[in-house]
Amino acid sequence: MQLKSWHFLLFSFICILLSEIIINPSKRSKKSFIYNYLLGICLFTVVILASYLLNPLINWTQENHWGLWSNLALPKSIQLILEVLTLDLSLYFWHRINHKFNFLFKLHSLHHSDLMLDHSSFFRFHPLEIILSYFIRILVILIFGLSPEALALFSVIFLPIVVFQHSSIILPARVEKILSKIIVSPRIHHLHHSAEEKDLNKNFASIFSFWDQIFGTFNNRKGPIKYGITEHQN
Repeated sequence: MQLKSWHFLLFSFICILLSEIIINPSKRSKKSFIYNYLLGICLFTVVILASYLLNPLINWTQENHWGLWSNLALPKSIQLILEVLTLDLSLYFWHRINHKFNFLFKLHSLHHSDLMLDHSSFFRFHPLEIILSYFIRILVILIFGLSPEALALFSVIFLPIVVFQHSSIILPARVEKILSKIIVSPRIHHLHHSAEEKDLNKNFASIFSFWDQIFGTFNNRKGPIKYGITEHQN
C-alpha cells in the first residue's frame, strides 16, 4: 500500500482507540494487552513480508491480463467494486472453512479464546493462520486477476472496520440496527465470538453483513454475550 494509505489506517486506529476509551473503556489486564500486541507485531510482520510476494504477482496478472475480472470489458469503477466484493466474499468462505475443519480451527481458536473483546482482539491471531490466509489471497488473485487499486482500496476499508467491530464500543440501538444491515457492526461480530451454542457458526462476514444474510448465517439476537470457546465449537 502507498504511504498515504498507511497514514489513513493509523489515523483510523487512533480514532477507534480513543472512541473506545471514551465510550466504553476495556477492562482487559495489562498482561493480556501485551500478549495481544505481541501477536499484533507477528501479524504485521507477516503482512509486510507477504506484500513483497503479492505485489509482483498482482503486477504480473495485470500485465498478462490474467484472471476473470482482467478479461471483462467493464468500466473501471464497476470492476473495482466487483473486485472488492470478491475479496470480501473470499474472506467470508475462508472464515467459514476455519470453523469447519478441526486442524484449521485449532489455529483460529487462539482468536476466539479471548474472554473479552476490544481493539487489541484484532491482533489475536495465530501467525500460521495469517500465513495460510495469504495463500488463499494468492489463489483469489490468480483466479480473478485483482488489480493493485482493488487490493489497496480493500485494505483501507477492511482494516478500520475489522478493528472497529472487535472494539468494546457500544453503539446506540438505532445506529446499530441500521449499520448492521450493511456492514459487520461491533454487536454482530461480538455475537460471532459468543461461546453459547445458539450463536455458534454465525456471522462470518468481514466487511459486508449481507453475505451472512444471503447464506443463512446471520445472527442479530439481543441479550448478553459470553465470550470464549466451548466444547461444541467448530
